[in-house]
Amino acid sequence: IKPLVLFLAFAMGTFCSCSARERSSARERSFYVSPSGSDRNPGTRAKPLATFEGARDAVRRLPKDAKSNGVTVWIGSGTYTLSDTLELDARDSGAKGAPIVYRAEKGAKVSVMGGKIIPAASFKPVTNKAILDRLAESARGKVLQYSLQKQGIASQTPSPVWSSRNELVEGVMFSRRSPVPELFFNNKPLPFSRWPNEGWATYGKVIDKGSVPRWKEKPDRPGTLEYTGTRPERWTNAERIYIQGYFAYDWFDDVLTVGKLDTGSKQITFTTPHMYGLKPNKRYRAIGLLEEIDQPGEWMIDHKAGILYLYPPADMAGGEFALSMVEAPMVRMTRTRYITFRDLTLEVTRGMAIDIAGG
Repeated sequence: IKPLVLFLAFAMGTFCSCSARERSSARERSFYVSPSGSDRNPGTRAKPLATFEGARDAVRRLPKDAKSNGVTVWIGSGTYTLSDTLELDARDSGAKGAPIVYRAEKGAKVSVMGGKIIPAASFKPVTNKAILDRLAESARGKVLQYSLQKQGIASQTPSPVWSSRNELVEGVMFSRRSPVPELFFNNKPLPFSRWPNEGWATYGKVIDKGSVPRWKEKPDRPGTLEYTGTRPERWTNAERIYIQGYFAYDWFDDVLTVGKLDTGSKQITFTTPHMYGLKPNKRYRAIGLLEEIDQPGEWMIDHKAGILYLYPPADMAGGEFALSMVEAPMVRMTRTRYITFRDLTLEVTRGMAIDIAGG
Protein backbone atom coordinates (compact mmCIF):
# COMPACT_ATOMS: atom_id res chain seq x y z
CA ILE A 1 0.00 0.00 0.00
CA LYS A 2 2.75 2.43 0.95
CA PRO A 3 4.46 2.29 -2.44
CA LEU A 4 1.07 2.81 -4.14
CA VAL A 5 0.29 5.80 -1.91
CA LEU A 6 3.69 7.29 -2.58
CA PHE A 7 3.27 6.77 -6.30
CA LEU A 8 -0.16 8.38 -6.34
CA ALA A 9 1.08 11.29 -4.25
CA PHE A 10 4.03 11.77 -6.58
CA ALA A 11 1.81 11.55 -9.62
CA MET A 12 -0.70 14.01 -8.21
CA GLY A 13 2.06 16.38 -7.13
CA THR A 14 3.59 16.31 -10.59
CA PHE A 15 0.18 16.86 -12.18
CA CYS A 16 -0.63 19.80 -9.92
CA SER A 17 2.79 21.31 -10.51
CA CYS A 18 2.32 21.16 -14.28
CA SER A 19 -1.13 22.72 -14.03
CA ALA A 20 0.26 25.57 -11.96
CA ARG A 21 2.97 26.21 -14.55
CA GLU A 22 0.42 26.08 -17.35
CA ARG A 23 -1.88 28.47 -15.53
CA SER A 24 1.04 30.80 -14.85
CA SER A 25 2.08 30.62 -18.52
CA ALA A 26 -1.45 31.39 -19.68
CA ARG A 27 -1.79 34.23 -17.21
CA GLU A 28 1.47 35.75 -18.36
CA ARG A 29 1.11 35.16 -22.12
CA SER A 30 3.29 37.85 -23.62
CA PHE A 31 4.95 38.99 -26.80
CA TYR A 32 7.77 41.51 -27.07
CA VAL A 33 8.44 44.10 -29.73
CA SER A 34 11.64 46.08 -30.28
CA PRO A 35 13.01 48.37 -33.01
CA SER A 36 15.93 45.94 -33.25
CA GLY A 37 13.68 42.89 -33.56
CA SER A 38 12.40 40.96 -36.56
CA ASP A 39 8.93 39.77 -37.46
CA ARG A 40 10.51 36.39 -38.23
CA ASN A 41 11.28 36.04 -34.53
CA PRO A 42 8.96 34.24 -32.09
CA GLY A 43 8.34 37.42 -30.09
CA THR A 44 10.11 36.42 -26.91
CA ARG A 45 12.08 38.89 -24.81
CA ALA A 46 15.31 37.44 -26.21
CA LYS A 47 14.00 37.37 -29.79
CA PRO A 48 11.44 40.19 -30.12
CA LEU A 49 9.23 41.10 -33.05
CA ALA A 50 9.80 44.36 -34.90
CA THR A 51 6.37 45.82 -35.68
CA PHE A 52 2.86 46.21 -34.35
CA GLU A 53 1.62 44.28 -37.38
CA GLY A 54 3.96 41.44 -36.52
CA ALA A 55 2.67 41.39 -32.95
CA ARG A 56 -0.95 41.49 -34.10
CA ASP A 57 -0.38 38.53 -36.40
CA ALA A 58 1.39 36.59 -33.64
CA VAL A 59 -1.61 37.11 -31.35
CA ARG A 60 -3.94 36.01 -34.14
CA ARG A 61 -2.05 32.75 -34.53
CA LEU A 62 -2.55 31.80 -30.91
CA PRO A 63 -5.17 29.08 -30.28
CA LYS A 64 -8.24 30.28 -28.42
CA ASP A 65 -7.35 28.59 -25.15
CA ALA A 66 -3.93 30.27 -25.16
CA LYS A 67 -5.69 33.65 -24.98
CA SER A 68 -8.11 32.65 -22.24
CA ASN A 69 -6.29 34.76 -19.67
CA GLY A 70 -5.41 37.63 -22.00
CA VAL A 71 -2.30 38.62 -23.92
CA THR A 72 0.09 41.51 -23.37
CA VAL A 73 2.29 42.85 -26.16
CA TRP A 74 5.22 44.65 -24.52
CA ILE A 75 6.68 47.45 -26.64
CA GLY A 76 10.31 48.41 -26.12
CA SER A 77 11.68 51.96 -26.23
CA GLY A 78 12.04 53.56 -29.62
CA THR A 79 10.22 54.98 -32.64
CA TYR A 80 7.89 52.77 -34.67
CA THR A 81 7.04 54.21 -38.07
CA LEU A 82 3.75 53.24 -39.68
CA SER A 83 3.57 53.34 -43.46
CA ASP A 84 -0.14 52.50 -43.36
CA THR A 85 -2.98 51.92 -40.92
CA LEU A 86 -2.67 49.23 -38.27
CA GLU A 87 -5.91 47.33 -38.89
CA LEU A 88 -7.55 45.39 -36.06
CA ASP A 89 -10.82 43.50 -36.41
CA ALA A 90 -12.89 40.91 -34.54
CA ARG A 91 -10.08 38.36 -34.84
CA ASP A 92 -7.93 40.59 -32.66
CA SER A 93 -10.43 40.95 -29.83
CA GLY A 94 -9.91 39.88 -26.27
CA ALA A 95 -12.61 38.92 -23.79
CA LYS A 96 -13.96 40.17 -20.51
CA GLY A 97 -11.24 39.68 -17.94
CA ALA A 98 -8.83 38.64 -20.71
CA PRO A 99 -8.01 41.71 -22.83
CA ILE A 100 -5.41 42.03 -25.56
CA VAL A 101 -3.07 44.79 -24.35
CA TYR A 102 -0.48 46.73 -26.34
CA ARG A 103 1.64 48.73 -23.93
CA ALA A 104 5.09 50.16 -23.39
CA GLU A 105 7.47 48.25 -21.20
CA LYS A 106 7.96 49.77 -17.77
CA GLY A 107 9.95 52.97 -18.11
CA ALA A 108 10.06 52.75 -21.92
CA LYS A 109 9.39 55.75 -24.15
CA VAL A 110 7.50 54.57 -27.20
CA SER A 111 6.62 56.75 -30.19
CA VAL A 112 4.27 55.45 -32.86
CA MET A 113 4.77 57.76 -35.83
CA GLY A 114 2.74 58.29 -38.98
CA GLY A 115 5.58 60.05 -40.74
CA LYS A 116 9.25 59.98 -41.55
CA ILE A 117 12.23 61.16 -39.51
CA ILE A 118 14.49 63.53 -41.43
CA PRO A 119 17.99 63.92 -40.01
CA ALA A 120 19.06 67.55 -39.87
CA ALA A 121 22.21 66.68 -41.80
CA SER A 122 20.05 65.61 -44.79
CA PHE A 123 19.23 69.22 -45.63
CA LYS A 124 21.57 70.77 -48.17
CA PRO A 125 22.19 74.38 -49.30
CA VAL A 126 20.21 75.67 -52.27
CA THR A 127 22.54 76.10 -55.24
CA ASN A 128 20.09 76.32 -58.15
CA LYS A 129 20.29 79.91 -59.39
CA ALA A 130 16.69 79.93 -60.59
CA ILE A 131 15.53 78.98 -57.10
CA LEU A 132 17.87 81.46 -55.41
CA ASP A 133 16.51 84.24 -57.62
CA ARG A 134 12.96 83.46 -56.50
CA LEU A 135 13.83 83.64 -52.81
CA ALA A 136 13.56 86.81 -50.81
CA GLU A 137 16.94 88.56 -50.82
CA SER A 138 17.15 88.30 -47.03
CA ALA A 139 16.72 84.52 -47.24
CA ARG A 140 19.30 83.73 -49.91
CA GLY A 141 22.09 81.61 -48.55
CA LYS A 142 19.97 80.62 -45.57
CA VAL A 143 17.25 78.43 -47.08
CA LEU A 144 18.04 74.72 -47.29
CA GLN A 145 16.51 71.93 -49.36
CA TYR A 146 15.66 68.27 -48.88
CA SER A 147 14.95 65.98 -51.83
CA LEU A 148 11.93 63.85 -50.97
CA GLN A 149 12.38 61.84 -54.14
CA LYS A 150 16.05 61.01 -53.59
CA GLN A 151 15.29 59.93 -50.03
CA GLY A 152 12.77 57.36 -51.25
CA ILE A 153 9.68 59.12 -49.94
CA ALA A 154 8.34 59.32 -53.48
CA SER A 155 8.37 55.55 -53.88
CA GLN A 156 4.75 55.44 -55.01
CA THR A 157 3.00 56.95 -58.00
CA PRO A 158 1.34 59.29 -57.41
CA SER A 159 3.55 60.32 -54.54
CA PRO A 160 1.88 60.05 -51.12
CA VAL A 161 3.53 63.32 -50.10
CA TRP A 162 3.00 65.85 -52.82
CA SER A 163 0.48 64.46 -55.30
CA SER A 164 -2.36 66.76 -56.34
CA ARG A 165 -4.72 65.11 -53.89
CA ASN A 166 -2.52 66.35 -51.05
CA GLU A 167 -2.42 69.96 -52.10
CA LEU A 168 -4.05 72.61 -50.00
CA VAL A 169 -7.28 72.77 -51.91
CA GLU A 170 -9.41 70.74 -54.30
CA GLY A 171 -12.18 73.21 -54.87
CA VAL A 172 -14.38 74.99 -52.40
CA MET A 173 -14.47 74.51 -48.65
CA PHE A 174 -17.10 71.79 -48.50
CA SER A 175 -15.47 69.58 -51.13
CA ARG A 176 -13.64 66.49 -49.94
CA ARG A 177 -9.92 67.03 -49.65
CA SER A 178 -6.99 65.17 -48.19
CA PRO A 179 -4.93 66.43 -45.24
CA VAL A 180 -1.67 68.16 -46.07
CA PRO A 181 1.77 67.27 -44.69
CA GLU A 182 3.24 69.01 -41.67
CA LEU A 183 6.89 69.46 -40.79
CA PHE A 184 8.03 69.18 -37.17
CA PHE A 185 11.32 70.19 -35.57
CA ASN A 186 12.10 68.81 -32.12
CA ASN A 187 8.43 67.91 -31.68
CA LYS A 188 7.07 71.35 -32.63
CA PRO A 189 5.18 72.05 -35.88
CA LEU A 190 6.79 74.61 -38.16
CA PRO A 191 4.80 77.32 -39.98
CA PHE A 192 4.01 77.01 -43.65
CA SER A 193 5.48 79.90 -45.65
CA ARG A 194 3.11 82.85 -45.76
CA TRP A 195 2.68 86.51 -46.54
CA PRO A 196 2.17 88.59 -44.57
CA ASN A 197 4.09 86.85 -41.79
CA GLU A 198 1.69 88.22 -39.20
CA GLY A 199 -1.97 89.06 -39.60
CA TRP A 200 -3.58 89.61 -42.98
CA ALA A 201 -3.47 91.75 -46.10
CA THR A 202 -6.63 93.29 -47.56
CA TYR A 203 -7.61 93.18 -51.20
CA GLY A 204 -9.75 95.87 -52.87
CA LYS A 205 -12.77 95.62 -55.07
CA VAL A 206 -14.31 92.55 -56.65
CA ILE A 207 -14.41 92.43 -60.45
CA ASP A 208 -16.56 89.29 -60.55
CA LYS A 209 -17.88 87.59 -57.41
CA GLY A 210 -18.19 84.32 -59.36
CA SER A 211 -20.99 81.81 -59.07
CA VAL A 212 -22.25 80.91 -55.59
CA PRO A 213 -22.17 77.14 -54.97
CA ARG A 214 -23.96 77.64 -51.65
CA TRP A 215 -27.07 78.58 -53.63
CA LYS A 216 -26.34 75.94 -56.31
CA GLU A 217 -25.65 78.46 -59.04
CA LYS A 218 -24.54 76.81 -62.28
CA PRO A 219 -22.34 76.72 -64.22
CA ASP A 220 -19.37 77.17 -61.89
CA ARG A 221 -17.63 80.49 -62.48
CA PRO A 222 -14.47 81.45 -60.57
CA GLY A 223 -14.37 84.90 -59.03
CA THR A 224 -11.94 87.72 -59.79
CA LEU A 225 -10.68 90.32 -57.34
CA GLU A 226 -8.41 93.34 -57.55
CA TYR A 227 -5.47 93.42 -55.14
CA THR A 228 -3.68 96.45 -53.76
CA GLY A 229 0.06 97.04 -53.53
CA THR A 230 2.73 95.20 -55.52
CA ARG A 231 3.50 92.07 -53.48
CA PRO A 232 1.86 89.58 -55.88
CA GLU A 233 4.31 90.65 -58.56
CA ARG A 234 6.86 88.46 -56.77
CA TRP A 235 4.75 85.35 -57.36
CA THR A 236 4.72 85.18 -61.15
CA ASN A 237 7.20 82.27 -61.33
CA ALA A 238 5.33 80.10 -58.83
CA GLU A 239 3.84 76.88 -60.16
CA ARG A 240 0.80 77.27 -57.90
CA ILE A 241 -0.39 80.14 -55.76
CA TYR A 242 -2.67 79.47 -52.80
CA ILE A 243 -4.68 82.24 -51.20
CA GLN A 244 -6.28 81.81 -47.80
CA GLY A 245 -8.90 84.35 -46.87
CA TYR A 246 -12.25 85.39 -45.48
CA PHE A 247 -13.65 86.12 -48.91
CA ALA A 248 -17.25 86.67 -47.88
CA TYR A 249 -17.85 86.33 -44.13
CA ASP A 250 -15.61 86.60 -41.09
CA TRP A 251 -16.74 83.19 -39.84
CA PHE A 252 -15.75 81.34 -43.00
CA ASP A 253 -12.13 81.09 -44.15
CA ASP A 254 -11.12 79.13 -47.20
CA VAL A 255 -8.13 78.37 -49.40
CA LEU A 256 -8.42 78.99 -53.13
CA THR A 257 -5.98 78.34 -55.96
CA VAL A 258 -5.04 81.18 -58.28
CA GLY A 259 -5.84 80.40 -61.90
CA LYS A 260 -4.58 83.68 -63.35
CA LEU A 261 -2.42 86.44 -61.89
CA ASP A 262 -2.54 89.61 -64.01
CA THR A 263 0.00 92.05 -62.59
CA GLY A 264 -0.86 94.65 -65.23
CA SER A 265 -4.46 95.04 -64.08
CA LYS A 266 -3.68 93.82 -60.55
CA GLN A 267 -6.30 91.13 -60.80
CA ILE A 268 -6.44 87.60 -59.40
CA THR A 269 -8.81 85.04 -60.88
CA PHE A 270 -9.26 81.75 -59.02
CA THR A 271 -9.67 78.25 -60.43
CA THR A 272 -12.92 77.57 -58.56
CA PRO A 273 -15.73 79.71 -57.16
CA HIS A 274 -15.87 80.56 -53.49
CA MET A 275 -18.72 78.93 -51.58
CA TYR A 276 -20.48 82.26 -50.94
CA GLY A 277 -18.98 84.30 -53.77
CA LEU A 278 -16.39 87.04 -53.34
CA LYS A 279 -17.09 90.26 -51.42
CA PRO A 280 -14.84 93.36 -51.59
CA ASN A 281 -12.22 94.57 -49.10
CA LYS A 282 -11.70 91.28 -47.29
CA ARG A 283 -8.72 89.71 -45.49
CA TYR A 284 -6.37 87.33 -47.27
CA ARG A 285 -2.86 85.94 -47.22
CA ALA A 286 -0.69 83.89 -49.57
CA ILE A 287 0.56 80.54 -48.27
CA GLY A 288 2.95 77.85 -49.43
CA LEU A 289 5.06 80.02 -51.72
CA LEU A 290 8.81 79.62 -52.16
CA GLU A 291 9.03 83.39 -52.63
CA GLU A 292 7.61 83.96 -49.14
CA ILE A 293 10.07 81.84 -47.16
CA ASP A 294 11.68 84.74 -45.35
CA GLN A 295 11.83 83.95 -41.64
CA PRO A 296 13.17 81.09 -39.50
CA GLY A 297 10.96 78.00 -39.46
CA GLU A 298 9.03 78.68 -42.67
CA TRP A 299 8.93 75.92 -45.26
CA MET A 300 7.12 74.67 -48.34
CA ILE A 301 7.10 71.72 -50.74
CA ASP A 302 7.67 72.13 -54.46
CA HIS A 303 5.14 69.50 -55.57
CA LYS A 304 6.42 69.26 -59.11
CA ALA A 305 10.08 68.76 -58.23
CA GLY A 306 9.48 66.89 -54.98
CA ILE A 307 11.75 69.15 -52.96
CA LEU A 308 11.13 70.52 -49.48
CA TYR A 309 12.56 74.00 -48.84
CA LEU A 310 13.23 75.22 -45.32
CA TYR A 311 14.49 78.31 -43.55
CA PRO A 312 16.12 76.63 -40.52
CA PRO A 313 14.20 77.35 -37.30
CA ALA A 314 17.28 77.42 -35.05
CA ASP A 315 20.61 75.73 -34.57
CA MET A 316 19.92 72.40 -36.27
CA ALA A 317 22.85 70.52 -34.70
CA GLY A 318 21.48 67.53 -32.86
CA GLY A 319 17.92 68.40 -33.86
CA GLU A 320 15.41 66.14 -35.55
CA PHE A 321 12.80 66.83 -38.20
CA ALA A 322 9.73 64.72 -38.94
CA LEU A 323 7.35 64.93 -41.89
CA SER A 324 3.80 63.62 -41.47
CA MET A 325 2.66 61.19 -44.16
CA VAL A 326 -0.10 58.74 -43.18
CA GLU A 327 -3.50 60.14 -44.14
CA ALA A 328 -5.70 57.34 -42.82
CA PRO A 329 -6.10 56.65 -39.08
CA MET A 330 -2.92 55.28 -37.51
CA VAL A 331 -4.94 52.56 -35.78
CA ARG A 332 -8.36 51.41 -36.97
CA MET A 333 -10.38 49.01 -34.83
CA THR A 334 -13.46 47.56 -36.52
CA ARG A 335 -15.96 45.45 -34.53
CA THR A 336 -13.40 44.79 -31.80
CA ARG A 337 -13.80 44.20 -28.07
CA TYR A 338 -11.46 44.33 -25.08
CA ILE A 339 -8.36 45.78 -26.73
CA THR A 340 -6.17 48.20 -24.77
CA PHE A 341 -3.47 50.61 -25.95
CA ARG A 342 -1.47 51.99 -23.03
CA ASP A 343 1.55 54.24 -22.40
CA LEU A 344 2.17 54.91 -26.10
CA THR A 345 2.67 58.25 -27.86
CA LEU A 346 0.96 58.50 -31.26
CA GLU A 347 2.29 61.45 -33.25
CA VAL A 348 3.36 63.04 -36.55
CA THR A 349 0.49 61.98 -38.76
CA ARG A 350 -2.01 63.66 -41.08
CA GLY A 351 -5.18 61.83 -40.12
CA MET A 352 -6.74 60.56 -36.93
CA ALA A 353 -4.73 58.73 -34.30
CA ILE A 354 -7.27 56.00 -33.48
CA ASP A 355 -10.57 55.20 -35.18
CA ILE A 356 -12.98 52.78 -33.49
CA ALA A 357 -16.01 51.62 -35.49
CA GLY A 358 -18.50 49.22 -33.96
CA GLY A 359 -16.29 48.66 -30.95
